[in-house]
Amino acid sequence: MKAMQLSHNNAHTGSLIFLAPFLSLVFISIILKEKIYITTPLGLILIISGIIWQRFYIKNR
Repeated sequence: MKAMQLSHNNAHTGSLIFLAPFLSLVFISIILKEKIYITTPLGLILIISGIIWQRFYIKNR
């Protein structure tokens, strides 16, 4: 909650919050040598496309 209070743009902070679990998975796979399943990148693509769609939809609205 502190990040949202200190941020000038809450939409950007919210977008980064959605990416945090996937960044954690990348670090876990690199450091701990855990296997990343195919569904993980597919989920990341869905989330990123949703963020991009949201930004363009809001700008054009």
